[in-house]
Amino acid sequence: MLEKMRRSRQDAQSSKVEVPKMDTSSSDTLVCQQKESLLKRRRIFADDVTTGGNLYGSSTLSEDQKHRSIEHRDEVADRAEQRKEVDEDRGIGDRSKVERMQKRSRDNEALEAAFQPGAKRQRLMQEAMRKRASGATNVPELPDVDRGASKKDSFYPPVRIADPKNELRKSRTCRVSSQLQHFISNLGSQADARWFLAAEEFGGGGDCLFHAIRGGLNELRERYNDKYEEIHQNHKRMIETSQGLRGLAAKCISDEEDEVFMNLVMNFKVDESTHEWKDSWSPTEELIQSNFHVLADVAVTRVNGLEFPNERISFQLNTNEEIVHPMPHLEVNLANLREGVKNRLSTPGHVHWGTNLDIAYLSKALDIGFIVFPNANANTLDNRGWIYAISDTRADFSHWMMLYCTNNQHFQLAVLERDQTSAQSVFLLDEVPAGIRYHYNINNQDMHMGRARGVGFS
Repeated sequence: MLEKMRRSRQDAQSSKVEVPKMDTSSSDTLVCQQKESLLKRRRIFADDVTTGGNLYGSSTLSEDQKHRSIEHRDEVADRAEQRKEVDEDRGIGDRSKVERMQKRSRDNEALEAAFQPGAKRQRLMQEAMRKRASGATNVPELPDVDRGASKKDSFYPPVRIADPKNELRKSRTCRVSSQLQHFISNLGSQADARWFLAAEEFGGGGDCLFHAIRGGLNELRERYNDKYEEIHQNHKRMIETSQGLRGLAAKCISDEEDEVFMNLVMNFKVDESTHEWKDSWSPTEELIQSNFHVLADVAVTRVNGLEFPNERISFQLNTNEEIVHPMPHLEVNLANLREGVKNRLSTPGHVHWGTNLDIAYLSKALDIGFIVFPNANANTLDNRGWIYAISDTRADFSHWMMLYCTNNQHFQLAVLERDQTSAQSVFLLDEVPAGIRYHYNINNQDMHMGRARGVGFS
């Protein structure tokens, strides 16, 4: 074979076609002639190889092989087309879509960091643990590795799965104002502890107070079930929903003693004439509809007495003058006014926003004390304005619940975290932190925490 190839090359060189001499002034003509000469030489050499025998290892493709080759090229082309479609659907190459995906990812991480601190780190650790467990059989094992010791002495610390209820609470909590948090942190420092206060959101739309208290009752049932069952026995289904709690507060207000109830309505009327009134119902209109026209006058500020036998009512003007006025059908009119006010206060939504008055009456009805933190200090002197002064006729409650109020309008359940203890919103009287109890007493000097019943309603 080699000898044949050597003779073929010699014959090809001897039979080389001589190119006639031409004018070389044209470079294009010269290049063309050189290409033609090269092609002729390659053609002659290929013919010699074909006639002289195949090269070692070479073979002619069969029709079946050619068919399979064509099918392979078609499959590769189809897969390439499919990848292109998938890439287009996923937005690969579309910069605007990539930026939107990145922004959505950053927003989700920021939200997770705000509501679930440490959740991302815990999730990554859990994923790493799962990968290590699932990939253990795929990794070649060295002959001198002790598998038992490897499992026992893992590089990653054991991951404690958090209580789902605590995770749910974290998803609902948000930060309180920085000023209030600074105040709480200072109280913790005085006790050589680290304190953090958060607000747990349960709902708004005018019902926020009752949603928050309902959330606190859930914790009461988990921590102190005996107390919850005692309250449930007294009020049944009324404490099971926020609407039920709203109705309970409205009932307690409308069932007050005659003179106390009338002056509550008069206070509503005075607030209505100022910017403090947030409700959509009108106390003045309720007075008029119940035939208390004389009390609807803006000059009337207080009711001093009701004489049912004589059907008379005495009231006080803003000039401190006292007037006695006849009031026919006084008892019927009063009953109508009670029913009208009760309906207004028990209507959900923006008709009546929960206030400190509702807290005070729910405190008596539920037999629970309330500690309410504002978002802004009402008195800069010695931080004494950080707990609302919600005085009532008693403060010797065995259980206390913490609330957080923003701008005297929106209520949330206040959640206190101390060092490594679990978050807590409901406390026994003896469990209320000393610093919080001290400042509560400063703002409720007439009714310190733990004091027995007082006289009257303030």
